[in-house]
Amino acid sequence: MREKWYGDARDLVKWGVLLTLAEYYGVKQILQVAYLRSTTWENVEIDGEFKPIPHCVIKHFRDIQNVEKLVGEPRIQVLDLRFEDRALYEETIIKSVGESQHPCILFLDPDTGLEPQGQPSYEHVLEKELSNVWGNLYKGDVLVLYQHQTNRNGQPWIEQKHAQFAKALSVAFDQVKIGRSLKIARDVVLLYCSK
Repeated sequence: MREKWYGDARDLVKWGVLLTLAEYYGVKQILQVAYLRSTTWENVEIDGEFKPIPHCVIKHFRDIQNVEKLVGEPRIQVLDLRFEDRALYEETIIKSVGESQHPCILFLDPDTGLEPQGQPSYEHVLEKELSNVWGNLYKGDVLVLYQHQTNRNGQPWIEQKHAQFAKALSVAFDQVKIGRSLKIARDVVLLYCSK
């Protein structure tokens, strides 16, 4: 996730779904894995001169740690390690799951979602990573994945990602559920499954 997208309409959907799931499943903690990548901020122009945006402004409006103050229960924790090394990142996620309160929601929040066919990038979670993380969750935990629309040509995309998520977890298609709000953000769903 890039800081520049934090706090948009998609975050209303994400956290609306996550807190509703937390209540439904009675979880004690939500661990958000931010897949954080650096953002280069453009300058502001003041009377023809370009100046950097003051750090305090960026911190106030784009600090993903702010979500930790959203509610007292469940406890929200953001894993905001920079996403630069896949193996280290996966290891850190698994370690963090082991240190979490259970049952918990593990929320994987990459820029785009599951890897596409072809060339995945740091915007994506790989199927094998999803499978490995799932294997380290505890009974009663819930795995949630942010999935952004994969195409812009109006073709169906949700069912394909739903099936890919189920396959990566080695669970039946109907065990994977979908959270969303078409009236707030039509281009995003949260795929989830309870262990």
